[in-house]
Amino acid sequence: DCGAWKRLSSKLVSAEAVDALVAVPRRVSAAKRLREFTVNDAQVDIAIIGAGPYGLSLAAHLRETGRSMRIFGLPMGFWANHMPQGMCLKSEGFASSLYDPDSQFTLRAYCAQNHIAYADVGVPVRLDLFIAYARAFQQRYVPQLEHRDIGAVARDGTGFRLTTSEGELVRAR
Repeated sequence: DCGAWKRLSSKLVSAEAVDALVAVPRRVSAAKRLREFTVNDAQVDIAIIGAGPYGLSLAAHLRETGRSMRIFGLPMGFWANHMPQGMCLKSEGFASSLYDPDSQFTLRAYCAQNHIAYADVGVPVRLDLFIAYARAFQQRYVPQLEHRDIGAVARDGTGFRLTTSEGELVRAR
């Protein structure tokens, strides 16, 4: 099943993407919001491989610039699959936030919204809490994340050529 599709301003986009447009902050123009949800952009300005804390934070900031971008990976996949269960982060709560453009969706804010114990200093940040927070961040700020692996990356003139594990070719400048 390819999912439901809708027409939006002569672009064919997934129904999920249209629904996600509602969640995009209003200061982002309608043209920018539409551009970031266009399906199958074979060439983009920027491609981000990996959906860990840095990839998600970078994508959240780039989204504000209006540059075309795609981000690939499983949200917090490495952290969820390769870090020891029960682990706590070395960083304190105040230093464990991902970075949205307005610095609003901090770990502190996430914990307050979900009634989870939090302190800037002195309360260890559990791995499972950090992963849940980062995935909520992804849903809010990086809904266009593609849950796909990149099988190959090669230099291509002035940019890069990425090949997804499904064989799709993506060029990034």
